[in-house]
Amino acid sequence: MSDAKDPVGVIGPGSHLSPAEQAFLGTRRVAIDGLDPLGVEQLFMLIRLGIHRFHLHTAPCGKMTGSHVSPGVARADPDELMTKARSMNPAVEIRIFGEDDDPSSEDHFLEGIDLFIDALPHGTPMARRRQSFALCGEYGITAMTTQAWGRKAAVVIFPPDRMSFEEFFRTDDAPEDWQWLQYMAGLFPMSHLVEHHPMPANIVDAGIPTSSTLATACCATLTASLAQDILLQRGKAPPAPCRHIIDIEGPRYRRTWLPWGNRNPWQRLRIAAVRRRLASARAKPTPGIQHTPGNALERILEQARWAPSGSNQQPWRFEIAGQRHVAVQGRNQRSQTLYDLQGHVSQLSLGALLESIELAASTHGMTARATRRQDSPDLAPVFDVRFKSNKAAEPHPLAPYLAARATQRRPLSRKPLHERHRRHLEAALSPGYRIIWLEGRQRWALARLLFDFGLVRLATPEAYRMHREIIEWNAAFSHDRLPDQALGLHPLTLQTTRWVMKSWRRAWISSRYLGGTLLPRLQMDVLPALRCAAHFLIVADRPPSSADDYIAGGREMQRFWLTATRCGLQLQPEMTPLIYAAYVRDQVDFSGYQPSIQQTIRLTRELQKLVGREAMEQGIFMGRLGYGPMTSARSLRLPLDTLIVDTEQKQASAHETPQGEQHGSSLSG
Repeated sequence: MSDAKDPVGVIGPGSHLSPAEQAFLGTRRVAIDGLDPLGVEQLFMLIRLGIHRFHLHTAPCGKMTGSHVSPGVARADPDELMTKARSMNPAVEIRIFGEDDDPSSEDHFLEGIDLFIDALPHGTPMARRRQSFALCGEYGITAMTTQAWGRKAAVVIFPPDRMSFEEFFRTDDAPEDWQWLQYMAGLFPMSHLVEHHPMPANIVDAGIPTSSTLATACCATLTASLAQDILLQRGKAPPAPCRHIIDIEGPRYRRTWLPWGNRNPWQRLRIAAVRRRLASARAKPTPGIQHTPGNALERILEQARWAPSGSNQQPWRFEIAGQRHVAVQGRNQRSQTLYDLQGHVSQLSLGALLESIELAASTHGMTARATRRQDSPDLAPVFDVRFKSNKAAEPHPLAPYLAARATQRRPLSRKPLHERHRRHLEAALSPGYRIIWLEGRQRWALARLLFDFGLVRLATPEAYRMHREIIEWNAAFSHDRLPDQALGLHPLTLQTTRWVMKSWRRAWISSRYLGGTLLPRLQMDVLPALRCAAHFLIVADRPPSSADDYIAGGREMQRFWLTATRCGLQLQPEMTPLIYAAYVRDQVDFSGYQPSIQQTIRLTRELQKLVGREAMEQGIFMGRLGYGPMTSARSLRLPLDTLIVDTEQKQASAHETPQGEQHGSSLSG
């Protein structure tokens, strides 16, 4: 498989048209199969190109492969479509074939057609596509299949005298329920396909559709450019096994060749590997589909549940105590995680949740006030949140960013922090808190410190057992753990890590004799520490000494993080130094492995030299931020149904930890 980039960029191989060429395009007739958003975009783009004559066919309703239908897709209304098309060009001629007309048996749909465009959704039964392309080959019509998926768009062209659709995709080589994978694997790189496969089924709850509006528009632009070249017979649009791909992140246009299509031995191995991976993901139990919040309180909690929590542990449950009253129950996670032995990380998370509830309430014309029950313990506090209507209140400017806020663990740009953004971040904190910025050469010192703390994190036996529980392997998203693809590791390093983490013996031998922690620490600690705009430490005016102090600090953390998101900054917590420094200061025996304890004592002294004793003892939240793309893999949240408990569950929820919620090191997106 080879890769060649085209210098013309996102619009593909098209170029300026002469008057004669423009007139010739007006005589051509194009058939578009599928009137979902992609087909409609392609129609309008071709009309702008100067093509006037079209046959359109709608995709079959109710025959999509269930889990592969793009959610939220709206089919175009034929009358509105005709009106808009004629407003663009009054001379346009459009004939629309209904859903009951099968283009594989109706000659009229392909009658007089010069180019056939497949714009059907990717979940359309493959038999429909095979029949359409077979007819095009029989009638001598050049056909092209098009798809937008995630951040990419792809087109493959099939002239009647070259490699056919079935010869390229080999869909019959797979069972019927996996034929969609054969099709998509022929269009897109495997890594992209796995990254954007819509699993779990309710991933749309996180705002992650199967394809973006921009990818659909780019696919339509690429299709029009290639159609122009085909119809004018310029010879600049190579057919299969060439794939024409646009990546909207560039944006860039490139051609990739897949010799023999999916029959290529290397491609067959990769398809088999992806099938096993996706089949494993399908077999994992996932939370039930969440119901739509029915009242204002549920809608507020739906927004607030996206608050950050340590390794996605979500140490809270909700009890609906009245029409304007919610009891937030903190959960004691101390015995379940190495990184929260004092309960401070959970308390920070609870503070972030309470702040999120107040922000979300403002979008519903309400104010929220939280008061802690005096008899509730520090490790499992209970808060009564009462809501009041306030129609004069404006929605808080940070509220829209509650679900968009996420953790980015990959390297970012080293572009310095803009002074305007710095002022916004500093202004986000309440009186009694300040920010210490670590920039320039201090990044190198902090990178070395995090590198050494990484060895403690990865070589401690207690940490190994916890990491096995908190990471969901072979996943880009997880409702109650950290997906491994969000860790920031290179794919090859991630594969090695999966193998090593299967047993403590492997992990110990790898870290002791084979330098097995070197690459993970470089990729998760050193490179991110160096590649960012700045590191920061939020410091209170006095050392936090109670649960209420940490809960108040969690509110500050959430406002700071949401402000960073509003400024277009990506953020990653770096809480490990603060957590271990607190263990050393309070003489918490966090491990039976003495080398880890001795190493932590030494590193705590290094942290004190870097930020000062006062800042280290009064620090609330530490992390890095910078400019760069949002993460493509992240932690989701448990459905609201799961988080809401009834009165009978009240006592149990305060003292029990559900299986699978044993978490750790950092605050998760």
